[in-house]
Amino acid sequence: MSTDWQAYLEERICAVVDTRMAAICGLDDGALLGTFGKDLPRSFTPAEARVIIDRLRRGSGEEDIRACGEDYRCLRSGQGVLRGLRGGSPLSVAATEKLLVVAAAVDGVPASRLDSAVEALAADLRAQGT
Repeated sequence: MSTDWQAYLEERICAVVDTRMAAICGLDDGALLGTFGKDLPRSFTPAEARVIIDRLRRGSGEEDIRACGEDYRCLRSGQGVLRGLRGGSPLSVAATEKLLVVAAAVDGVPASRLDSAVEALAADLRAQGT
């Protein structure tokens, strides 16, 4: 049975929050399993995913978070999550045992709403062992 990662993104994040970008990536290599983006300078890349994964593993939290060629100011880092902000656009990152979930909302969406959607998807993925 294959998993439709794109459907996860569209149903669990994009349908709940006005989303600029979203991605599910493999935690081992940053491979993109599902992506969504609108009005972005470029797509989210495996290289950006690998930098975020490395940062989560190191536990460093001061430097900016880069996604789709844009820098988000880090607001919070720790325990498998990163939170960032670029202007009025929040960014939320959560890691499971095998996956990385990354999403950014459009300007004006409350960060807590995006965080809730990303964390709920990550919690469901953890419950499935992914």
